[in-house]
Amino acid sequence: VGLNRHLKTSSQGLTASIEGKAPFYYDYLPGRVTSAAQAGWLILHAPDCFLKLTLLVATGNLLHSPCMHRVFFLLVALVPFLAFAKPPNIVYIISDDQTWTDYSFMGHKIIETPHIDRLAKESLNYTHGYVPSSLCCPSLATMITGLYPHQSKITGNEPPIPNEGKRSPEYAKRFEEQVSLIDRVPSLPRILKEKGYVSHQSGKWWQGHYTRGGFTHGMTHGDPKRRGRHGDEGLRIGREGMKPIFDFVEEAGNKPFFIWYAPFLPHT
Repeated sequence: VGLNRHLKTSSQGLTASIEGKAPFYYDYLPGRVTSAAQAGWLILHAPDCFLKLTLLVATGNLLHSPCMHRVFFLLVALVPFLAFAKPPNIVYIISDDQTWTDYSFMGHKIIETPHIDRLAKESLNYTHGYVPSSLCCPSLATMITGLYPHQSKITGNEPPIPNEGKRSPEYAKRFEEQVSLIDRVPSLPRILKEKGYVSHQSGKWWQGHYTRGGFTHGMTHGDPKRRGRHGDEGLRIGREGMKPIFDFVEEAGNKPFFIWYAPFLPHT
């Protein structure tokens, strides 16, 4: 599915061509993922232009395909390209350890996902994608940076464990070095902040405190005792309600916002 297609807004007849000419992009290869660890939706909703765009990102094992040409999907560049009258709010909904077929709109005959089905029906869906790493941490890092793991250097869930074990000073040093990698690469929250956005992190997040990823608000604080696995306090979202996100939206007021909602669900 080529992304050089034209997107049209019904209110202004505005046409925008997305060709991958910006520094921030995602890089996908056409084909079908058979084993997915996570699936996410990037929802861009511009009320003034009646545009809803959904990106389905299935992250799983890389399959080899004869048609491995690159497709660049621009995130930040969508805003100026479409010339929104009002900056759109952006929401990532990221399910955890869920096969890409486990949705009604993807053809599952038993599992019911009415809300996601409605969103998919009203949106543009990308149902083919690849990721070079099936691990949680590097997959999520790719989604927030737009970089391959070999580019961001975030290639695993945790650093190599020394002979002294995880409780040793050496492991603590290695862990901090891995977490600090997020400080050296661009991230969507940081880029959006320059455009006047506020952002909120909840759910899975392996990169320490949420501010290290550029978020202005968040839940994960990088608990050193847990070595930052999964996302400490951020994992309460979904399982214990949605209040942190509702409070953030209310506090944001008229400011455009970006939400990273990555609950530890269903984690099958």
